[in-house]
Amino acid sequence: MLNNLKPNTQYLIKVKYDTQFYIDAIYKTLPSDPSVPVVMMNAGDSGYTQASKNLTQLTVGYKPDIIFIGGDVAYDNNIPACSYTWDFFLKQMETISSEVGYVVPLVLALGNHDAGLN
Repeated sequence: MLNNLKPNTQYLIKVKYDTQFYIDAIYKTLPSDPSVPVVMMNAGDSGYTQASKNLTQLTVGYKPDIIFIGGDVAYDNNIPACSYTWDFFLKQMETISSEVGYVVPLVLALGNHDAGLN
């Protein structure tokens, strides 16, 4: 849990998994000044296609503060053999954070292609 964060500030976060160091990451808080724009991206039907790779690169140019994806995120169709598609999707999101220089929060909603209701 992160407490007492100041607005418009970058924090170095050390990510650990199973007591092992994993990665350092920069987290950026939003400004408190309402006149400073906040960049929000909204998308859906992401998957792992050439179109989604292109959109990933376009997204980097906007330097988003947060990304919302309203469903059909990884297109695994709730098939265990397709669970690897989440790895591809999350790698794309990791690319965005890596290229903009800070962790971009994701807000995800499941769609019919994520829950097996194809």
